[in-house]
Amino acid sequence: MAGERDIAIAALGASIGLASVLVVFMGFLLAHAWTLPNTTPTKIQRKYKLAARWGLVPTSLSVLEALACYGWLLSAQACLYQIWVPGFVVVAVVFLAYALVAVAMI
Repeated sequence: MAGERDIAIAALGASIGLASVLVVFMGFLLAHAWTLPNTTPTKIQRKYKLAARWGLVPTSLSVLEALACYGWLLSAQACLYQIWVPGFVVVAVVFLAYALVAVAMI
């Protein structure tokens, strides 16, 4: 069975992976908004930009989760353990919610 350190390393890698995917997706949305023709209504452009901005929420949570995992791996403090263990579930749920809402929004 995997130990706590192995699970923390997996959560660290997964959190960074999710943040990376989100940054690429946000960049795609912004690039698409900026390359729309001038005749495109501002409401449509605003949808893409808003979807990209909301991506900062799960991205920030993913980075904070990774920092908590990293800190716990270095110091093994109980408070960091209490953050990263449920934190990864929160990051995964927020990531899924953002993905569903962003796709439905566009």
